[in-house]
Amino acid sequence: MTNLRRLLSPETAVFLILLTGFVLRLWGIGFGLPYAYHADEPIVVNHALGYGTGDFNPHFFRIPPLASYILFVLYGLLFLAGKISGHFQSVHDFEFLYWTDPSLFYLTGRLFLGVLPGVFSIYLLYRVTRITFGLFCSLLASFFFCIAFIHVRDSHYIYADIPLVLVLIGAFFPFLKIASGVNSLSMHALSGFMIGLATAFKYNGLFLVCPYLAAIFVSRLRLSDLRKAALAAFAALAAFSLFNPYAWLDFTFFLQELAGEKMARETGTFWLHHLVYSAAGGLGPAMLVLSFAGMTAMLFDRMPTVQNKARCVILAFVLPYYLVIVLWGQYYDRYILPLVPFLAFFAADAIGRFYAKRSQIKSGTAIIFILIAVTAIPPLTKSFLSSLLFSKADTRTEAKLWVESHLPEGSRIAFNVPFYAPRLRWSHAKLLEIKQRATEQSRYSSVQMRRFDILLRQNETSGIPGYELYQLVDSPEADSAFLFGPKPLHYAAEAVVSSGIDFLVVSRHAGDKKLAALFSEFDGTPEKLARFSPYRSSSIENTLDPIAMTGGPFLWRDLIARRAPGPVIEVYAVVKEGNS
Repeated sequence: MTNLRRLLSPETAVFLILLTGFVLRLWGIGFGLPYAYHADEPIVVNHALGYGTGDFNPHFFRIPPLASYILFVLYGLLFLAGKISGHFQSVHDFEFLYWTDPSLFYLTGRLFLGVLPGVFSIYLLYRVTRITFGLFCSLLASFFFCIAFIHVRDSHYIYADIPLVLVLIGAFFPFLKIASGVNSLSMHALSGFMIGLATAFKYNGLFLVCPYLAAIFVSRLRLSDLRKAALAAFAALAAFSLFNPYAWLDFTFFLQELAGEKMARETGTFWLHHLVYSAAGGLGPAMLVLSFAGMTAMLFDRMPTVQNKARCVILAFVLPYYLVIVLWGQYYDRYILPLVPFLAFFAADAIGRFYAKRSQIKSGTAIIFILIAVTAIPPLTKSFLSSLLFSKADTRTEAKLWVESHLPEGSRIAFNVPFYAPRLRWSHAKLLEIKQRATEQSRYSSVQMRRFDILLRQNETSGIPGYELYQLVDSPEADSAFLFGPKPLHYAAEAVVSSGIDFLVVSRHAGDKKLAALFSEFDGTPEKLARFSPYRSSSIENTLDPIAMTGGPFLWRDLIARRAPGPVIEVYAVVKEGNS
């Protein structure tokens, strides 16, 4: 054991943990490209590029704009580097690259909003916990966090979640300082700044107020602390205003957006959903159980030590936040992300308590190694499988290549869910027709009109076939098509036939009654031409976990069964004679 300690110094251990975290998060970072297969990534990317017009009002406040502002700055630096090196002669060259192959833009965002803040979060958790809880607990907490599957998976995405987690962890540096008695103005000002910064990434960062107040309370509240808390409130408001100025400059619309977001979350979730599904799946059952053990052990700690005060402050974030996502959150697993580093800490703290008493227990060291292995192996395996899948070709890409090599150019193709469908091009003739309609309406921006010219030029030079694209919907009259999106078509066999649809490209999900009903309406069942399954076994007919298909799979049974990312896709030829 002594030789192991000499070989594995704290610096070496931290380096290995960070290297592991970096590899798991970087591996597969190019998933899906040049196509965007994550539902939320284009929101951030398109807003970042939109600021290039000179309008910094996001006109969208469902999530704060800070992530897209950061991405805008990165894209600006990218453009300057390309211009200096001669790759771009003008902004139009930069724009042309995005419309023809956005891979560089997405890789930049995934690296700087996903991988790097994800890895730095691991180091920050180590530093924050090392101050109060010592070397063993801080190393173990950072290791558990490093391999936490949900954090590894989501560090591949362009979104505000991973930067938010980084800021949440950083906020506990001043919080724990205050709890330990370092009650200076600078600590309170820094606390307020971190609260405002977190809220500027995502509004749930506001719940850092709870551990901040807990830190003041455990440090023995004094009258002077109220003045310091007022300073923290001012710093929080200033930070939020600095990074989200249009919340005030466009205040009426800001309130409307918040009201709309509130309506989307009114239902809440089942009390145990985010425990048995999100936390257990994202951390592993053993880590979750150990987290509860660590939190429960606090009930028996009646001594007001610095460590116990720090535990109370951390718990003051975990419990209120979980209550909020139960009452007003949604069922998506990513809602548990802000809790992941702190649950990893409490799991490490539980083992740390045992570690402190190992000499009093027979085979204590062996038991600790077994506990760590049982806790670490499931999330590490899941993280490995997830990153491996990200490195494979998506079924939507496979289906696209097949369609383009087998179906005639100009064919009419209908999708049941375009997001789960291959990214096919419009035919040249149809693109010209759409451009003409857009020109007549004169309500589209110059950027959108230039995109037509770029796509038309690409169609002429690439040799890749294009098609007439339709989307099956319940009410076509209520669904206005996006400018470059498929045309709405009634979800009925009669509409499919009367519109002259040649092929159906459908994604298969268990319980999809609408698709089954559509097929039953045909006199003759459409002929299946091809099937693209992400699963190794042909007996799996439908996508196992379509809820998680906004990004990578989440469930164990889904991960283990897969050979590739993406949904189950089938291509059918529509038999036009003899249909009802």
